[in-house]
Amino acid sequence: MALPDSGSVEDYTEAEMAELVKLNETDKSKLTKNQKAAIARYNFKKGKGEPIPFKGSGVAAAPAPAGAAAPAAAAGMDDIIKSLPPEIQALAARDPASLSKDEKIALAKAKSQAVRAQAAAGKPAEPEKPKGPTPEELAAQKALTFAWAKELDGKFGKTEPKGEGPTSRSSLGPAIDAWGMQTQIPYATVKPERILDVVRYLQMEMGFDQLRDLAGTDYPPTHLEVVYNLTSHEGHRHIALKAKVPRQPAEGMDLPALPSVSSVFKGADWLEREVYDLLGIRFLGHPYMVRLMLPEGWVGHPLRKDYDLKTEQFVGLDEKGNDIVSFRSEDGW
Repeated sequence: MALPDSGSVEDYTEAEMAELVKLNETDKSKLTKNQKAAIARYNFKKGKGEPIPFKGSGVAAAPAPAGAAAPAAAAGMDDIIKSLPPEIQALAARDPASLSKDEKIALAKAKSQAVRAQAAAGKPAEPEKPKGPTPEELAAQKALTFAWAKELDGKFGKTEPKGEGPTSRSSLGPAIDAWGMQTQIPYATVKPERILDVVRYLQMEMGFDQLRDLAGTDYPPTHLEVVYNLTSHEGHRHIALKAKVPRQPAEGMDLPALPSVSSVFKGADWLEREVYDLLGIRFLGHPYMVRLMLPEGWVGHPLRKDYDLKTEQFVGLDEKGNDIVSFRSEDGW
């Protein structure tokens, strides 16, 4: 018996499949790759108890899910075509072979737009986002769980008590704009003109006896920021303050400015000079506001994001032994 060379069970009669099974048990070398595949499918269906549609048996295979969905899809496309403009419906009713290239493109575009519009109309509404505090609000809440932060907020925050008389500190309004967390340390964003008031209060009234660090950062195009990290060794308390100043100096000033805190913490002297040198923030009231690392004639501030990195500057000495800055290499050391 000449057996078909097919991988589908439906291409075999029941007798041919029986012969294949017999060969598989006696001499597999006579079977082709397709015939072995047909035997595997036959055994699989038999093991599952499914009806096996042999050739000419009249047993129809179970309809595939895609086949079942096809009539619904066709009905859906009919509805979409009915929603198209009359001239596009007329194109859809014609024999596709009679359509020109431009007509086929116009019909395809119209169908695509209609399908997208139908999908958008049937798209379920997005669930409402759960209501609750924002991350910033949660950080502020956590910051005020620290007793010293809460005390400072009571003095300088939005709930700052009203003073008596026009010269009281409270007449200036709250000094603290916001609270947040710096890792595990609470920090307050302080109005720049009030930073000295807040630092002095922390040192004199709350026992913060060390200014651990003072550093600046550039946030173009809007502002520069100075961060003050303070510590109270009694109780191991830490707090940070942030003061933001516009990158553009105020009227009558050559640089953005902040009050100096060197009158409260002597250690701020060199730290403020470093920020002045590298970021271009002037600290008003500082006893010796000159550059710390670069000569006074240096052009620009190297930690500004818009600092000119391409133009070289050279440092040398004039006849009196004073530093000079030049853009000519021969004037350098």
